[in-house]
Amino acid sequence: MDVHELLAAAISAPMDEQAEGSMAAVSGVLAVCEVRADPDTRTLSMALRDGHAILRVNEDFVSSYVEDQADALFVVAHETQHVICEHASFPRIPGVPAPVVNLALDLQVNGAILRNLLEPTPGILGRLYRHDRFPDLLLRPPTDIIDVMAEEDSDARTLAGRTLRQLAASVRTDPLHRARVEVLLREHFSKLAGVQNPEAMVRAYLDGWCEAQEPWSWLLRFLRLMGRAVHQEGWGRVLVLGDHDRRERAKTNSWSRAWGWSRKKENLSLDVEPPPAVVMARFREAAQRALAPWLAGDCLVDTTLESSVIPATGRREQVLLAAGITPVMYTHRSTSLLPPEQRVHLYLDVSGSMVRERNWYGSLARVLGEQLAEPVWVWSTEVRQASLADVVRGEMPSDGGTSIEPVVEHAIEKGFRRVLVLTDGVFGFEPELLARKVKEAGLEMVFLVLRERASRMDCGGLEGIARVVMEVGG
Repeated sequence: MDVHELLAAAISAPMDEQAEGSMAAVSGVLAVCEVRADPDTRTLSMALRDGHAILRVNEDFVSSYVEDQADALFVVAHETQHVICEHASFPRIPGVPAPVVNLALDLQVNGAILRNLLEPTPGILGRLYRHDRFPDLLLRPPTDIIDVMAEEDSDARTLAGRTLRQLAASVRTDPLHRARVEVLLREHFSKLAGVQNPEAMVRAYLDGWCEAQEPWSWLLRFLRLMGRAVHQEGWGRVLVLGDHDRRERAKTNSWSRAWGWSRKKENLSLDVEPPPAVVMARFREAAQRALAPWLAGDCLVDTTLESSVIPATGRREQVLLAAGITPVMYTHRSTSLLPPEQRVHLYLDVSGSMVRERNWYGSLARVLGEQLAEPVWVWSTEVRQASLADVVRGEMPSDGGTSIEPVVEHAIEKGFRRVLVLTDGVFGFEPELLARKVKEAGLEMVFLVLRERASRMDCGGLEGIARVVMEVGG
């Protein structure tokens, strides 16, 4: 099959009505696409050049692995999806091998295609990736793994025979079903060489295949869940559907700082970046003004420090002990519990557009001191629970996209009287409908809009549901 036959087969592949929107996106890229046969490309690759796309195809690879229209549509859609998600702009991340990033991005792309464009699973994935070898199996959908396991496992047989679209819908909406799937896959993963943390691996695997997520958020979540496993050997031998090694011109340093990644002694670590001093000062001022009607007195101040001979492990004590000096007195922070009605329920926007600002959340949350109610809530398209410790470490899950409706519904369901929302305000919603819900529930909402640089924002929609909207610029 040559490059022209490949495109003809892809375009004529059968699809259902649900796939029309996804196919329109693929066709939009192909409409500005130049196709070239390229023996130097390992599989396929697509890059943007001056407003049009160049698709390079290794015809030997296509002849060996692409057997029908479904295979053809899958490999072509795979390349266009990389372009749509702007994966070519992702730089190399210090301390993370490129094959790990390549595999993570391919996993997300494959999941999006099978959920939105193709079902059942095209045969090419089974020919490329073994279900019993790690990390190859990460690029085969969980439905394939479950179907293979069903031959010998009675529990797997009860879950077999589903398409990825069906499985994704059930694991997103039914926590018990997701738990069953995770247990089943964890048992399979734990038997494979090279898998050090099956629980985290399965969580990342299911999220990548079943959840619609913004690319930046997904990659960051994948790497966090992988941890030290990203340094294992074997990732480079996996044949990914695309040449992803053309990112040399990306601004690695600025991206790495924005993501909070650094390399220390060959180990991957997360550095939670503190906010610039001007942002911290303006946040404190804005929060003070916005929350003053709620809280009595000067609420946004550091907690009281007291000294005693009782040992403590604060920053000062750690420095002295490291220097071999035993402190005479130890510093303690006094903690007086406030009644629930004087505490603020905090909702943090963790969508992809907040990838830099959410590194600041730990420092900003501390400004609220004892007025902060726990747990903290994080949201993008769903609201999830997080402890203050999670926020300080930067461990906040994201579902991709941004929607404020779940925040309003969650706060009302919980019976909260007042909530503080940190966001960049980049989302659409129906102001009149939400305003009515907020008013009927007696809910008071304050929005602090974080921007690295001060800029004007149209707050008309937010002001319909919020008591206060204030912009915090740097």
